[in-house]
Formats: sequence, structure tokens, C-alpha cells
Amino acid sequence: MSHLTIFWIIQAIVFLAFFTEVGFLLSIWLKARIPGLSPETPTFSKLSFLIQQAIGSVFRPQFPGAVRELVLDGVFHRRLFHTNFLRWLGHIMAFGAFLLLGIFSTLTGFASEILHHLFGVKHPLIIVFTLPDHPLIALINEVLGMIILVGLSILFYRRFIARDPQLRTAFDDKFVISLLLIIVLSGFLLEAVRLLGEGARGVAPALGFLGYALHRLLAFLPLPWHGVYL
Repeated sequence: MSHLTIFWIIQAIVFLAFFTEVGFLLSIWLKARIPGLSPETPTFSKLSFLIQQAIGSVFRPQFPGAVRELVLDGVFHRRLFHTNFLRWLGHIMAFGAFLLLGIFSTLTGFASEILHHLFGVKHPLIIVFTLPDHPLIALINEVLGMIILVGLSILFYRRFIARDPQLRTAFDDKFVISLLLIIVLSGFLLEAVRLLGEGARGVAPALGFLGYALHRLLAFLPLPWHGVYL
């Protein structure tokens, strides 16, 4: 079984788990009473009512202001920025860059596996997304990965070294931060193994500076890198 097949199997399992969790949470929310509906209203009627309300809210005069507040407070955490800059910086670098990297990876996978390989689209812009060693792709992935690593380092420092008194560290916090660090660091390691297995040709791989430097260090180990990568 190829590594690509394993990747898509894992992707399918993750997406299935995600939508199952969303469905479970939605089923809990729909058990609550909704203003304007009687307590005996069926679940699907509640869902239909909420969808209609959501669509209707788009055409209300308050909608642009609500979107603005959502972006400033929900995405950029305006209040946190004014309260604790270091905490805001760690959060926005770690999770903001993680979100951007996830979106970029999704676009890359869609362009490469669906548009190019499945439907045969050969537009130059689509071809760029199929080449992991393209300068633009390598640089974006590496920069976002480095931003995440710096952000997680700030979170790690505040929680485990500086021990900010306003933070109460529970097992869940340690687990999540440790898991995210493992994911990010393993990404750089996998990139180094890929370069060792496929060969780092041209200038583009060097733009993935951390993965490229790591591949130069690991090259001294007498291992069958092509077989390890495959």
C-alpha cells in the first residue's frame, strides 16, 4: 500500500470523525428550546427554522457590523490583544498559521489529486500546486510551519516555564500543546526524509529552509532513505 493511499485513508477517517462530532453536537443543541418555537417542535423543524433565520440575517442591516465584530473578536482576538500581547501573539501565530496552513494544504490537495489527477486539468496554476518543490509552495509551507513553531514555543514558555499565574494547567492543556508540537516537528522531519528519498534537486528545496537543513544533517546517517520514504 502506497503512502498516498494511507494518507487518503487517514483523511477519510478524520473527516468522518469530524462530521460525526459535528452531527453529535448539533443533535445536542437542537434538544434545547428555541425562541419562537414550541417545546414540542420536531428536531428537523428546529433545524429548518434556524437555517431560515441564518439566511434571513444576511439581508438585515446589522449583518455587516456583526461580521466585522466576528472577525475582530473571533478571528483576530481584539480583546486579547489589548489585555495580554504575548498571549495574543502566541495564540495568533500558532492557531492562526495552523488554520492558514490547513486551508493551503486543502487547496493543494484538491488541485493536485482532484483537478489534476482525476479530471486532467493542466492549467499552469494547478500544476504549481502539484509540485511540492515549487519555490512558492516550498516557501509558503515552510514560513507557515515556522510561524506555528514560534507560536507554540510562546505558549509552551508561558505555561510550563514562566508559569503565568492566571493560567491553570490541566492534563488537556499539556496534551494539546504537546500533540501540536509533535505534529509540527514531525512535519519538518517528514519533509527532510522526503528530500532524502526523492533527492533535493535545484534551488526550490532550499527555500524550505528548516526541512532542507534537517535533511543535510540526516544525510550522514547510512540509511536507505528512498525505502524509508516510500
